[in-house]
Amino acid sequence: ILNAEDAAEVSTGPRLRAADADLARVEELTVSTGEYERIITLPDDVPKLETWVIETRARLLVLDPLMMFISEQADTNKDHGIRRALAGLAMMAERRNLAVLVAAHLNKDEAKRMLYRVGGSVGLVGLARSVLFLTHDPDDPDGETGNLRLLAHAASNWGERSATLRYRIEQVSWEEDGQQIRTSKVVPDGESDLTAEQLIAPQRSKEPSKV
Repeated sequence: ILNAEDAAEVSTGPRLRAADADLARVEELTVSTGEYERIITLPDDVPKLETWVIETRARLLVLDPLMMFISEQADTNKDHGIRRALAGLAMMAERRNLAVLVAAHLNKDEAKRMLYRVGGSVGLVGLARSVLFLTHDPDDPDGETGNLRLLAHAASNWGERSATLRYRIEQVSWEEDGQQIRTSKVVPDGESDLTAEQLIAPQRSKEPSKV
């Protein structure tokens, strides 16, 4: 796991444990530079990543969020820029039979189609073999403050898209070394008929405005 936003001890670790993960099979990767640590940089650190993959026999690499790990020298707003930055990672993943899962945020242009809403260049979507979209469930009776989420299959180069899955976020806690650990986990909660395109569409009010 390469996580540039959440601390392992505070966020990632407790969430993995709440999901009954085997932590002996999870590694958080950083690069040491003398007495300091820094995050991985792509494409520069692909050789280091490949060494780790070989040593740990990893089968899944998670980058969250992807843009935090791309070199400042890469122009992530241009198709060729994002493709060149990630080409080495893609080739390494193929060599090592490694699945790569990257998290990306949406831009604010609600007029665009689903695949053009991903932040940065559309080249990122072009490189991905499968694109998943996670969002609030618009049918949640508690609205955006509710705990229901939908995971929609937005694109696939492998075959047909999968059904949209519904999940429920549950709060969990336990006591450890005299401290109360609080986190959350996702629990499967059936399917939804809504597609990624329907979920990304701008929300329209039921009553027309004066405009």
